[in-house]
Amino acid sequence: MQYEEKRREWELEQAKELELVRLNLEREKLELNTWTEREKIETERRQIEVNLRKEEESAIRVKKYADVVKNVLPRQPSDNIEIVSFFKNVEHIFQEFKIPDDFWSALIRPYLKATDLR
Repeated sequence: MQYEEKRREWELEQAKELELVRLNLEREKLELNTWTEREKIETERRQIEVNLRKEEESAIRVKKYADVVKNVLPRQPSDNIEIVSFFKNVEHIFQEFKIPDDFWSALIRPYLKATDLR
């Protein structure tokens, strides 16, 4: 009988230890998930900051190029016959100043007739 009591006590101790190990594993798993979520959020935050900086840099570059071509670009002519030469001239100016293609539409817009923008 004494042997059975000791065995039960030992089994209870083992069960308690096993439960403690299981609880510790669960806690570590939750901590890992929390850490992973924090890392994910931090990565997204950094990406948003990078995107915002790129947008700001892009806006600054457009402004810089706009200042460069401000006194060089002609207004769009009223005569439809001259429009082709107008766009060829604008393209030539943009290429001469090595303005990236991405900015062409933003830079030419102020020089187009408002009626043609619709």
